[in-house]
Amino acid sequence: MAPVAATAAILAALPTNMPRMVATGPVEVVWNQTRDACPGKNWAGHIGEQPDSMPLAWHNPLTNQTSLISATDWGTFATVGPSLKELQRHDCSHRVYTSVNSTLPWTFANKQWVQSVHLRPDGTGTCLIHNEFHGGLVANLSLCSRSGPKPCLYWSTGVGITRDGGDHWQLVNAPPAHRVFSAPRRYIKDSPLTGFGAVGAIAMED
Repeated sequence: MAPVAATAAILAALPTNMPRMVATGPVEVVWNQTRDACPGKNWAGHIGEQPDSMPLAWHNPLTNQTSLISATDWGTFATVGPSLKELQRHDCSHRVYTSVNSTLPWTFANKQWVQSVHLRPDGTGTCLIHNEFHGGLVANLSLCSRSGPKPCLYWSTGVGITRDGGDHWQLVNAPPAHRVFSAPRRYIKDSPLTGFGAVGAIAMED
């Protein structure tokens, strides 16, 4: 089944009373890589800022500013403005989160992406941080006998926090104590892709 047809079939099978998000109004480009990407190259020599995760936004109650990101492990830069309707600039002067980039899989702090965000009125907040260990990029034959971005993948999820309304995010504890879930086994040399992604919302309980 073609991807579009498969998606249509999945949507048609959903219960009719489920909440759905529907796009309205004209298309609006808020970030254009050619125009807005921050300067710098990634490990492969390509444009560093190549968003490859779900976009997300939050409003900082301390500064009354809204930030929109689509995280990259190379550098997480926000597009900011008074609201989502009034985003004004992509701020390349400031990383809202910096990936740890450890070369050891058992740290669970390798290539990282900020995913789900929850902010409180006092400016404190929590986020999920998707993590990927790419054994083929660390040049350590005891961990991976092949090279490149695809072999020897080990995914996990950690928790991050902010105390300034989302201007800065950091791990809740030093690695590996920030981890919240991962595969139920340690990393194995030359492992196929193992682990979980962190796409989803944070539900807070009173």
